[in-house]
Amino acid sequence: MKHANVSYSRLERGRFPNAKDVLVEYRYIDNGSSATIAFLNGWGTVSSAEWIEQIRHIKKYNLLFHNNIGMGRSGMTDKRYLHSCARNLGDVCHQFGITEVNLVGHSMGGFIATLFITTPKYRNGTGIKTMTFVNCPDGDPLETFRYRFLLPADMDAFAKTLASGPLSIAVDLLERSKAAEAFSFKMARLLGVKLSKSEFRSMYHSFLGRREENKAAFDAMRRYGVEIGSKMAEIGIPALIMTARDDFFVSMDAAQRIHSRIPDSQIHVFEFSTHAPMLEEFPEFNRVLLRFLDGYNAIGR
Repeated sequence: MKHANVSYSRLERGRFPNAKDVLVEYRYIDNGSSATIAFLNGWGTVSSAEWIEQIRHIKKYNLLFHNNIGMGRSGMTDKRYLHSCARNLGDVCHQFGITEVNLVGHSMGGFIATLFITTPKYRNGTGIKTMTFVNCPDGDPLETFRYRFLLPADMDAFAKTLASGPLSIAVDLLERSKAAEAFSFKMARLLGVKLSKSEFRSMYHSFLGRREENKAAFDAMRRYGVEIGSKMAEIGIPALIMTARDDFFVSMDAAQRIHSRIPDSQIHVFEFSTHAPMLEEFPEFNRVLLRFLDGYNAIGR
């Protein structure tokens, strides 16, 4: 049954209680299409920042988004972070009566999508037409991080201190400092990140301002990443793996392993992006994505 506060219009956004009565923030754009794309966020981001260029430019499909637990105005829930996010996708599809989706998962969102595909109880009756991975790890994210040699030896202790220990005070100061934000933006640009100032600002504050939530997500990726990566071999629907040659978070080796695990999957390499091709190289990203989706949805024929 649909939630009483959900009505149908071109744009619907708000929050609804999931199966555990935790409020989940959603956005649904009804473009009058017979097919829907569900976008799944990466670590430490919100949909309105991460997928803004798809919101602006994709008009031939209906678009569905929900913020992961603890992000934006979505509430926090139990410690099974990734599993809860996957279950929430099934709940939001049910709210809108969506019976079939094309999944697009960025980074951590690829883990969430994999759990959604391979765990029938999370789908709540929703069918899945296609799967697109965007710069997704295939195991422990530290193992695919190109610059992991720069990280502290005890990452668990460091993450805990960063979230709620002495370092959190320094991070609070960084978040409030315009000079620190400007410096971080310049450093990101030097690393090749092609985000606009507004795009960077949104992600910067979302990431620094939700450290406890981001630690829960990071811990879940490390704990379940290898298991979820192996589950990718169970995916039997058309799949596209997107990767970027200059991604500093996830090496291209991860994309190749995902590609090898999923029979008949396709792979596309972005030559001028880092970790966010849907923003950095969005015209090409949208073109490649729609070409893939149109091959499996009646709307594209």
